[in-house]
Amino acid sequence: MAGYFYDFTKEHSFHGEFWSAPHDNKDRFSAKIEYTPYNGLVLDYCISDSDSPRTCQRLYGVLNTGEPCTLIGSFDFLQGSMHFGKLRVLTGKHYFKAIIFNGIYTEEDSVEYCDIALHGMQEFIHPQGFISQLKYSTKPILSIHGSEWKIDVINNATFSMIGDSLVNIIDCQHEEAFNKFTKDFWSTKKEYPKAFFSIRKNLKFFLRYANTINDSIIKHIDDIWKLTGLFSILLDKPVIPDELNIKFKGKQKNNPCLFSNGIEQRTIDLALSTINHHFLPLNWKQIDMGEVISKWLNMSDEYNPLSVTYQYETGLRTLHQAHADIILYATQLESINLTLSAKNEDKYIGPINKYASIDLKNKLEAIFSKFNKKTIGENITIVRGELAHVGRPKKLMKVMSIDDYIKIGLYLKITITAHLLSQLGLTKEQIERYQSKVAP
Repeated sequence: MAGYFYDFTKEHSFHGEFWSAPHDNKDRFSAKIEYTPYNGLVLDYCISDSDSPRTCQRLYGVLNTGEPCTLIGSFDFLQGSMHFGKLRVLTGKHYFKAIIFNGIYTEEDSVEYCDIALHGMQEFIHPQGFISQLKYSTKPILSIHGSEWKIDVINNATFSMIGDSLVNIIDCQHEEAFNKFTKDFWSTKKEYPKAFFSIRKNLKFFLRYANTINDSIIKHIDDIWKLTGLFSILLDKPVIPDELNIKFKGKQKNNPCLFSNGIEQRTIDLALSTINHHFLPLNWKQIDMGEVISKWLNMSDEYNPLSVTYQYETGLRTLHQAHADIILYATQLESINLTLSAKNEDKYIGPINKYASIDLKNKLEAIFSKFNKKTIGENITIVRGELAHVGRPKKLMKVMSIDDYIKIGLYLKITITAHLLSQLGLTKEQIERYQSKVAP
C-alpha cells in the first residue's frame, strides 16, 4: 500500500509546473490543481510560452509538495480564454479525468492492479466494533476471476511497536493464568532475544482489481466505478471511494490516485453516514460475494441506469424528481416483463408479481386504494401515462401528493432491484430480507 492516500470526500489543492513530454519539461507552464468531490479535478492554468502544449492526452508535472505526478486528460487549452497584449496568454480551467501521484507514467506503462477501499465496505464485510476478532492475513480472503478480470479481497494492517511493554497493556482477572502468560512471555523473549513485538492499530479491507485484457488506467478506473455501483445497491446507500492506489507493472511502489466522479454534498453525507453490519439489507456473510461480483461485472452495463440512481442518491426528492422516477422505473418494468415472456397487458404487474414481496405489493395497493379500486398494474399505467403525455386528463395527478409519488417510485425501484438481485444469484429469502430492510 502507499504510505499516504488522498480522501475522495475531501477537497485538495496543489500548485505545480506541468509539461507534455514525459522526459522533457521545456514546454512547462504553471497551474493549480483543484479537487472537490462535486467538481472533480480541475486544472487552473496560465500559459504564455508559445512552446507550451495546446492539446495533449497527458500532462506530467511536479507539485508544490515535491511529488512528481501524471494527469490523465485529454487536454485542449485552446478552448480557454486567449488574451493579446505584448504576449499571447491562454488561461482557463480544464476538467480532467485522473491524477496519479508520486510518479511519471506514460500510456505505455501498464497497470498491474488497483487497490480500492470504499466507504461502507469495511462494515459490510465485518462489524468494525469487533474488528479485533479478525486476524491479519497476508493472503487474500477471497479470490475470484472472470475471462477478463481478477479480484482479490485483501486486508492491510498498520502496527505500532510495543516491544517488551506488551505485558503492561494486558490484564486478566484470573491471577494464575495471567502469571503464566507473563512467565511464558519472558521465557519466549529469553529464547528469542531479537524478537520484537508489535500491536495492531487497525485493519482495513481492499478490493485488489486487475483487468487482464485491458491494462490501461482509464479502463481500471471505469471498472472500479462499476464496483462502487454494486456496493451501493447492496448497502442501499451511495458508496464512494475512500482510498485508491495504482500498481504499475515493473514498478515497486503503489501510487495514490484521485479521479473525478462529481457527487453532491448530500450524496457524500449519505455515503459517510453510520451503518451497522447486522442491520444492513445484506452483508458479506449472507451472500456468495464471489458469485455476485462475477455476475455483476458481466452484466453491469445493462443495469447502469439503476446503479447510477443508488450511487448518486441524495435522500431528497423534489416533485419533478419523483415524477421522473416513476416514468423511469415503469419503463424498466416493461423491459423486465419482456424477459418474463409475459403478456403486454401485464407489463407492470408481471414483474411486480414475480419480484415484489407480499409486503411490498401491499404497500403499493395501500397507496392506490385511497383513490380507486383499480389494480396496481392499471394504476401504474394511468399515472405513468398522465406524467409522460401532454394533454392526457390528469385524474390521479390531481389527487396524489408528493409523498405518494415518492413512495411509488421507491417501491418500483425496489422491485427492479429485486430482479437484479435474482440475476446475481440471490435466493428469494435473501431478496425478501433486502426488500423488508429498504422499504419504509
